[in-house]
Amino acid sequence: MILILTNDGDLSSDIVIDWLDYFNYSYLRINSNEFLSKKFIFDKDSFLFDNQKYYVSDFRAIWFRKFGFFTSSSFYKGLSIIADDLSIKHLTKEFNAFLLAFMSIFNNKNWLTNPFNASINKFQLLQIASDYGIKVP
Repeated sequence: MILILTNDGDLSSDIVIDWLDYFNYSYLRINSNEFLSKKFIFDKDSFLFDNQKYYVSDFRAIWFRKFGFFTSSSFYKGLSIIADDLSIKHLTKEFNAFLLAFMSIFNNKNWLTNPFNASINKFQLLQIASDYGIKVP
């Protein structure tokens, strides 16, 4: 099974899911805003999502696609009307920490766009290139 981590309205995910359906391949799509509206519990080996239990071992691959974007959610937009900036900033950090904690239970899985390796540090990249004998500035 493939776990697809994305957001509502992600056309690319919709197209890939059409192909997965065509080839009868199992997947679970989780839109990050669903964490705000559906029951969700997880531990290191499993998670309960929308009253369905899944095991980390059920998933062969994880596709990290446009996941997060708390500030684009309708929940966030509603908060901006009733909460102060400090509270909103705190909730945004908590939401992002929650997403990272959930994604960390899949550390040993195959990732397409691993979020833990997605940001490139140019200095580290230059050091690795130099270690392999590539001339760098």
